[in-house]
Amino acid sequence: DEQAGEQPTIYTIGWRAAFMPNVKILDMPSSRLDCWRLGRVGLVFVDGDHTFTGVSKDSRKAFQALQLRPKAGRKHFIAWHDVYEECPEWVGVWRYLTDLSETYDVKLVEGTRLAYLEVSDLGGRWK
Repeated sequence: DEQAGEQPTIYTIGWRAAFMPNVKILDMPSSRLDCWRLGRVGLVFVDGDHTFTGVSKDSRKAFQALQLRPKAGRKHFIAWHDVYEECPEWVGVWRYLTDLSETYDVKLVEGTRLAYLEVSDLGGRWK
C-alpha cells in the first residue's frame, strides 16, 4: 500500500541513461523477463517489488541475466536500491541482502541506500 502511488515512467527511471545505446530500461515484473533475449548484460539494477519474496525473485533473474552469456574480461554487477536497516517491516531488501552477504561479498555504497555485488567471479553459482 505504501508504494501503490509510485508509477515511475521511462522518463523517471534512469532518466540520465535511458536513451543511451547500451542501456535498456525494463519496466516489467521479473517473472515476465526472458533473459535470453537481453543479449550481454553488465549491470542489473534491482528496484521493484521491495518485499523479501519480490526482491528474491528479482535478484534470481538478475543473477540469471548476468551469467547466461557473460562477456569474458568484463565485470558484471547487480545493484539494489532501498537498502537500509531501519526500513518498514514489509521492505525485505535489507533482510535479503543480509542473507545473501553470508555467502557473497555484498557491498553497501556509503551515504546512499544502494548496495552492489560483483557477479563476475561467482562461477555460475548463486542462491
